[in-house]
Amino acid sequence: MTAPAPEPDRSDIEPVPVDPPPEKATIFATITGTKDHDRRPIVPAALRNRDERADLARWVVRFGLHVTAFHIVRAPMYAGKLLAYSPRGLYRILRTLFYVVSDAEGARCAAPRSSAGTPRRT
Repeated sequence: MTAPAPEPDRSDIEPVPVDPPPEKATIFATITGTKDHDRRPIVPAALRNRDERADLARWVVRFGLHVTAFHIVRAPMYAGKLLAYSPRGLYRILRTLFYVVSDAEGARCAAPRSSAGTPRRT
């Protein structure tokens, strides 16, 4: 078996932080630094041209019709799911309503207690 190679001498290398701390900029530098950036137009290019506006309007109408047709085709499935889940939902609503109205938890707290601290049986 051969001996492992010796480690190179790294004592002369100065460590450099991986993420140096950010330099703090003055307010003036922050404001004037934005003038070098490209500004986006206020009105999009698609709305500045009449033909592109018309194309965009046609696309919006076609997309709206597609979404509407998509859900109309699936309406029977939605109705079936509604009928399937309705009994369970009605049960959960009635159960919660009965629990709130009956105040079962409060009735246990208000039950007469014996000297040992347990409720008396009547």
